[in-house]
Amino acid sequence: MFLLLPVAYGAIKGLWKGLILEVASLAALVIIVVFGVKLVSMASPTINEWLGDSAGFLPFLPYLLVFIAIGFAVRFIGLLLKKTVNLTPLGLLDKVGGAFFGALKWGFAVCLLVYFANIAGLDTAFATVKESTVYPFYIEAAPSAWAFVQWVIPVGRDALGAL
Repeated sequence: MFLLLPVAYGAIKGLWKGLILEVASLAALVIIVVFGVKLVSMASPTINEWLGDSAGFLPFLPYLLVFIAIGFAVRFIGLLLKKTVNLTPLGLLDKVGGAFFGALKWGFAVCLLVYFANIAGLDTAFATVKESTVYPFYIEAAPSAWAFVQWVIPVGRDALGAL
């Protein structure tokens, strides 16, 4: 039952944020990871001119600035879309979809944690794990979740190479 707490948290948080902001936050993270490296290499010379080496922080400062800029831009667009949807009768659908997507996102994260815990050989002989009704589901779904991550990462590399 303990493994369902993060899923319940994700559902509640998704209900508050709505589907549009949940998807926007995930999209911002993917955009930052995939395209951030390219944008950092473009922004680094300009930031170096303005600030100098900044005591060795030059590689981190542009990435932080790009991270913040992309995060704010995607969040702003998401908020505009959310406000537009809330003016229509689709606001309830946004909330319900957000709860579902939030639960799915957190369940996916727990699934990956369980997968890596098993790979690392962490002891799962605890009584609570053995008696859990949810743990076997996570164990069965974890390899598929990791395969999905491996499928998404090359797509990001291809997109980065296209830039």
